[in-house]
Amino acid sequence: MIMTKKLLCIFPLICTIIGLSSCNSDTPDKPGTNIETIPASELTKDDLLGTWEIYNSEKQVIKVKEDGSESAYPNFRSVDYDGFINKFYIDSKGVYTFENSNVLDELIDKGTYDVKDGLITMNVTRHNGRDTSFVNTETISIFYKNKEAFTVFKYFTVDGYKIRDGRSMRNIEKAPNIHPNMEKVDVKGKYSSLVGKWEVYDYQLLANGVYDATYSKETLAKLKGNTYTFNDEGNGKTSVNIDFLDPDNDGVRITGKYPAKIVDDIVYYFVDNAVDTLGNYVPTAPFLWVTDWKKRTDSSTNKEFDSFVSFNKFRTDARPDIIYEMRRFLRRID
Repeated sequence: MIMTKKLLCIFPLICTIIGLSSCNSDTPDKPGTNIETIPASELTKDDLLGTWEIYNSEKQVIKVKEDGSESAYPNFRSVDYDGFINKFYIDSKGVYTFENSNVLDELIDKGTYDVKDGLITMNVTRHNGRDTSFVNTETISIFYKNKEAFTVFKYFTVDGYKIRDGRSMRNIEKAPNIHPNMEKVDVKGKYSSLVGKWEVYDYQLLANGVYDATYSKETLAKLKGNTYTFNDEGNGKTSVNIDFLDPDNDGVRITGKYPAKIVDDIVYYFVDNAVDTLGNYVPTAPFLWVTDWKKRTDSSTNKEFDSFVSFNKFRTDARPDIIYEMRRFLRRID
């Protein structure tokens, strides 16, 4: 399975997801040592002025049963919108304006905004390249006085589920690299060590912590030997050459060189050969969530090799009670 996110059809600021495929916790982060906050009711639209990057997405999912009782599912981090940018500014006419863009820096939404009683109200006038008119509101739950980060959330219901969908954002001018209370591999800082060729040598799928041996072995047979070659293009630009059989597409071989972007522990590479239901090419962003990067030992040769795990967690709409964990093990081969 290729971990991918689409870069279009995103709602303002919080990028609300209709579905349960990436549901997580809603524990707020605390940037730096200064954790003094401003009461949300005291915030104004001037407090949001600046450019903010999503660095953590968290969601709480509650099942509402027929008798009215509720059952909460375990939560976990999602990386679907890490690196998305929310910009708030005053335009040349003095109008408070917002813009939201994806990791490719493509504009998704634009409009005007206001802040009152802890609510951000966004009047969207441009969405995915088309003129439009709708209103979206988000609730500010945490806003740090040092203006390094803030967290917003939105409640909604889908098919008998209550969902509290939250995003944490950092000010990219004041705190571009913070990810407090979270353990992340510093891929950006270690990119020179990532440059080179890596191959998939193992795969694991767990369902609620239980290893699915059959599925894992079948998928490994399709993925084993697939390679990623990470390149440094200079001037801060990176790319990746991929050569692998796509297990989701009858083992079709996919090759090519694609631009890449690193956000903390996520490596996105951008492809434009995905097609939507209308036959239009839509940019997508397969990603590698780099975890557990360390030296491992080959049991057959007793030699060490450089390795990391590309990780993901998800739920399905059909079985939201099950948390799936995917781990692709990669090792350096150049």
